[in-house]
Order: sequence, then C-alpha cells, then structure tokens
Amino acid sequence: MPVTSFPGLPEDMNESFQNHGAFSWMELQTPETDAAKSFYAKVIGWEQEEMAMPNGAYSAIKVKGQPIGGFKSQEGGFWMPYITVDDVEERTRIAQENGAKVLAGPMDLPGVGKGAAIEDPFGARAFLITYAPPA
Repeated sequence: MPVTSFPGLPEDMNESFQNHGAFSWMELQTPETDAAKSFYAKVIGWEQEEMAMPNGAYSAIKVKGQPIGGFKSQEGGFWMPYITVDDVEERTRIAQENGAKVLAGPMDLPGVGKGAAIEDPFGARAFLITYAPPA
C-alpha cells in the first residue's frame, strides 16, 4: 500500500494514510492563516510546525507530536477533509460520472502523492489523495 514521504510523518504512519477510504488529513483553507493558527492554538491547544514543502512553507497541525492536518492560505474559509484512495485518477473519474464536480486535479503533489479536489452532488467538498511511496 502507498505510504507518504510527507516531511515530518513517521515511517510507521497511521493507517489512515495507507487505507483506501480512510480520512487521512484535515486542512483549514482560509485567507487568515495566522489568525486561525492563533485561534486553534488557544481553543484546542494544537501544536503547530512550519514545514518546508516544494511550493513553500506549510503550517502543520500536530496532536501529541503527530501531524493530523494543516493550514492553507486560500480565499473562503472552510475545512477540507482528505480521503485516501487507491487510485486518485480512477476515483476522480468515477466521482465525476456520479455527479461530482472536479474542482482541481488530479494533480501531482511533489513529495506527497497525487490528489484531486471534488464537490459531491450535495455540495460537500473533499480532497481525494493517493500518497506516494517513501523516497
């Protein structure tokens, strides 16, 4: 099964990164990332770590030292769940055939894998992702 090489993730990652159909990551997409990071640090006590990524820095959310999600600067303000799939291109095609809108992708995510953002026929968004094997 694929396993990510996402910086900061342990070699023996949680199975959610490996198992088709599992929620594996949660990302807050907001234009106010600094304010959001401060808010959630105070309210929930989330640890945060800036991680170097190919497209720039990324603010990871950690619980007990383990990354569970992140903050992404983007217009709007919503949570985007990541769902592990066995083949992101095939699952995106099937989603579209069944009424989903493809919002982005499928696209390569250097050092992470391949993903696609979809909106289901009911208006809910999700990011389908197939994690890359470790380098």
